[in-house]
Amino acid sequence: MNKSNNTIPVLLKELKDLESKLTEAYKQLGNKLIKDTADPAAEANGVSQENFLQWQRLHDERKFCTESVLDIKNNSTRLSELDNFKKQVKDRLVDTKKETEKLKGDFLLKLYKDFLPHCGNLFDSLSAEIRTEEAKMQETMEKIEALNSEKKEANFFLKIGISGKISSNELKVKNSEKKIKNIFTKSDIDICNSQEVKALYDEDKLFPDLKKNYEEILKLCTDLSDSENRLKMIDEEAGFVTKKLADAGADKNSKKRIDNFTNRVKEIDEKIELILESTGLKYTENFYSAEGDSALGENPSDEALGKYADYLKKAGKYLKEINKVKCHIEFCEVMQKIKAEENQIQNLNRTIKNCENSIKEAEKKISSSETAIKNSEVKIADLKEYAAGLEEKFSGKPSEESRSSGQEEVQPDSEDNQTVSEEE
Repeated sequence: MNKSNNTIPVLLKELKDLESKLTEAYKQLGNKLIKDTADPAAEANGVSQENFLQWQRLHDERKFCTESVLDIKNNSTRLSELDNFKKQVKDRLVDTKKETEKLKGDFLLKLYKDFLPHCGNLFDSLSAEIRTEEAKMQETMEKIEALNSEKKEANFFLKIGISGKISSNELKVKNSEKKIKNIFTKSDIDICNSQEVKALYDEDKLFPDLKKNYEEILKLCTDLSDSENRLKMIDEEAGFVTKKLADAGADKNSKKRIDNFTNRVKEIDEKIELILESTGLKYTENFYSAEGDSALGENPSDEALGKYADYLKKAGKYLKEINKVKCHIEFCEVMQKIKAEENQIQNLNRTIKNCENSIKEAEKKISSSETAIKNSEVKIADLKEYAAGLEEKFSGKPSEESRSSGQEEVQPDSEDNQTVSEEE
């Protein structure tokens, strides 16, 4: 197998790597040139104003896009965090309200029973409803008392019936107590801000268990207030963050907006890279040919190349190496063509040889065929003579062959007849 068949793929890969390195070298040089152009204190370096302005516009747009993506991501994340915080605070608020209501009913019921004279104003709004239930309860208790008196005088069987009535009325009393407690629980009485309750507490008039309940309620009220304030703060921040997302066009579909910015950044990067590569290439052409030969002579000094010497030497080195690899590839391709022509010649020589052998074989077949023809002609003549003799025997007449033979003997001057006679 031709070595070039294996060498060319390796060289093509090497060429691709070198071209990538050369492109990167141009970009690095172009980036340095443009950044120096942006510096008012830097010397002119030949970068066109058009390229510089285009690069500046793209650079500014890219910065805006990347900052927008970052803002959208941060604000979307913050909005999710606020939603979670809000849910947690709401859950805590619901639990606190339930616990407060539970303590509230017991506390107000005890306060109503033991300290009503000191907190009259606190229960004004509920007095009518509570008194209605209390009247029912008082009436029922009087019935119970009457039934108990009746029970004492009754016989055994009557006592059983009366006991059932007493239990039924006692259940009504308990239900009335529950209703009164429920009225206190569902009421809008503000225990925490009640000056009457506060006065009883400050004067240490509340019973220990009532005092403890009051302190627990105060703590729960503080928790409720804190949670409500926290919800308000979360809503305010969420509104601010949502507005920022709306300003960025990402309030409805932040992912789609991020994708738009990201795709635009990719487009900008491609355009910037083309500008940088083009700028670096044009500057390098002032110092190196496409083959990597220096316009300043072999091995130019850094001073001769100027402030961008390192960038230029790197580009020149890659140009030289690329040219060598291209020449090597072309050499291998020429060798492949030569090998192909050599193979063609070998194939044609084989064809010629095969044709020559075929000709010899054909000549042999021709000679053999000619001999076979002569032998067949002799056999035909002999068979005709024999057939003529057989004809005379079964017909009694000279055969056509005999007559023909006789006629031929009459004409001795004919060379053909003489030949036939001789053959016979």
